[in-house]
Amino acid sequence: MKKHARHLGYLTAVVLMVATMYFLMRNMTLAEISDIAKRVDMKFVVMGFLSLLVYVGIEMWIMDDLIKEICKVKGLWISFKATIVGQYYSLITPFASGGQPAQMYVMKKDNIPLSKSSAVLANKFIFFQVGVTVYSLVLFLFNFGKISAVLQKAMLFVICGLSINTVGLFCVIMLLYNPHKLKRIVYVFLRFIHNIHIIRRHRRKYKIFSRYVDEYKTDIDAIAKNKFLIAKSFLLTGVQLTAYFGITYFVYRALSLHGSSFFEIVSLQSFLYMAVSFIPAPGTLGAGEIGFYSIFGMVFGRGVLRYAILLWRLISFYATLLISAVITFGIYIAEKLEPYIVK
Repeated sequence: MKKHARHLGYLTAVVLMVATMYFLMRNMTLAEISDIAKRVDMKFVVMGFLSLLVYVGIEMWIMDDLIKEICKVKGLWISFKATIVGQYYSLITPFASGGQPAQMYVMKKDNIPLSKSSAVLANKFIFFQVGVTVYSLVLFLFNFGKISAVLQKAMLFVICGLSINTVGLFCVIMLLYNPHKLKRIVYVFLRFIHNIHIIRRHRRKYKIFSRYVDEYKTDIDAIAKNKFLIAKSFLLTGVQLTAYFGITYFVYRALSLHGSSFFEIVSLQSFLYMAVSFIPAPGTLGAGEIGFYSIFGMVFGRGVLRYAILLWRLISFYATLLISAVITFGIYIAEKLEPYIVK
């Protein structure tokens, strides 16, 4: 069953990739593509790829710090493998759900117990989710007046995404300071939606949730006393998000466009991330393109908007997918050949 589900996930990702590429390129002519290609400033394209490397590099840095702190293991190779494999499986599975199990499998191969690897990944997840939510909320509050006109068509989706992630942030805070109250709130909510016939067996669902809360609390407590590591991880997450969201600015400049600042583009890209992050498509394929079209239409202009989407996806998704796939396959082959090489 799991094998069939995995194959279905791969097929879904491929279909979405082909469909989005078709809809973006269906009315493009070779003359138009050639004209746009001549206008592209490769210096900014390179800077976009460098921003992607910074994003992945910081991901690995935080992972390495957590592995050292929780697992008491030193080894950049473990962090590198876990990061790259996690990137690959996150991009091809809905909600990036395949990333963490794949990372746990990689770490288990290096003799890191599941209890330790789950603590590493739980803390990494919390750093990123809290970081991206606070980051986006701050930018939203400071930029609302300036960019509200740009967000008119997508405002509902942005607010919806921010609201969902803010609820998640609230749950994390409750988990840290009052997990029992969090359980109580969720139980009342589950009972309510059970009474209006939205779900069944709410007590069973509550028990599952309660177990997850206890496990996460244990995982978080693993680094709770290391204030320096926590502060460092949140700071690095802020830099990481700026690098990742900054890719769109370099796409903007690569197309010889001016008028919008780095700060404005990064703000809009963070709102796009919030708006589509809860969409269950692998790599938010389809949703990301539609969101980009809605949010950045006035910034890029209709004339080059589709080319901007292609270039943005090329750097932020397709390049990451291709490179991580090649490295993941290389790791798999190396592990298969290792027994024969050792002999």
